Amino acid sequence: MRRYDEQVSGESRACKSSKKLLCQQVIFLNDCIGPEVEDKCRQSPQGSLILLENLYFFPEENTGNNLNGSNTILTKVGTITLQYALRRIADVFINDSFSTSYLLDSSMLCNAFEVRAAGLVLKKELEYFQRALHDPQRPYLVIFGGAKLMEKMKIIENMLPIVDEMIIGGSLAFTFLKVLKGMKIGDSVYCEKTAPYLKDFIQRAIALKVTIHLPVDFYITKIPVTDNSEAKLVHVADGIPKEWLGADIGDTSLKLFKDAICRANFIVWNGPMGLYEYSLFTKGSQGILDTVGEMTKNNHAITILSGEDTAACASLWGGESKVSHVSTGGLASVKILAGEALPGVVTLRRPFSHLKANLCLYD
Repeated sequence: MRRYDEQVSGESRACKSSKKLLCQQVIFLNDCIGPEVEDKCRQSPQGSLILLENLYFFPEENTGNNLNGSNTILTKVGTITLQYALRRIADVFINDSFSTSYLLDSSMLCNAFEVRAAGLVLKKELEYFQRALHDPQRPYLVIFGGAKLMEKMKIIENMLPIVDEMIIGGSLAFTFLKVLKGMKIGDSVYCEKTAPYLKDFIQRAIALKVTIHLPVDFYITKIPVTDNSEAKLVHVADGIPKEWLGADIGDTSLKLFKDAICRANFIVWNGPMGLYEYSLFTKGSQGILDTVGEMTKNNHAITILSGEDTAACASLWGGESKVSHVSTGGLASVKILAGEALPGVVTLRRPFSHLKANLCLYD
């Protein structure tokens, strides 16, 4: 069992929130499977709301290693599958956790339930990403930022044949600019493994008639970065000196990116334009957010924000209500945009007959 953490316990977070939202008493059980849990569920009056302890604390939860959910557990309830232990206390399985649907956790595979469905949150997420990948309005723009180029490159590659224009900003841009324009990038983030493939990527973009937008100027700062750091504006031709790094896109880049946003009717944004955690370097990300919000309101563009940092920007500057959708899934949204299947979604669609063989009765 993982070490108990009050911050992620169902008792301290979900239970209190549920009571407040539903205006109804919520019964919290400090376990999630076993005879005691089953007895309390059976004995509770009709209409009761019962919250189980967070499955995160149970080692059986994250031992799943394939979509068949063949893992078994040895606990006080005997040798059974965790899915069937949960099935003994419920008849219907609803997955409403998009953010964990990329995991092969036992509960995500829901193999023991004949009746399985997506909850409203998961349904909304899938509907927006379905449109982003298969049925977008045109022109279609995708905006990439952040720092993890190796991770983001999978999304960039997958979305290249789908979009009309693509903005690559944030720390991702420095590897592109060093490879394509020979820019000196100082101590900015550089992805050695991805660099050899970027020239070929640009050629494919040209062949597909996809316009790639890269920054032309940056605000830079010295290491270590603080809220009181010195900031300078440099252009690509100037380069960035050693012991300095790119901290935000510059004013000219922001205007170029805003112009691209104003041409789009469908926008997906993943990753900030700079070190938004520091007040000195929020202008780029906040400017992008404001313009995306304006397009949502004034032009009825469909706008999707994905990734933890992008969602954090929306929360920080009050942008959550100004766009069409802010995804709740950090890594899950990355994987779905990269074209990867989410195990927690795949199992909702599989016929129950394929799964019955995995059940192990212990009566």
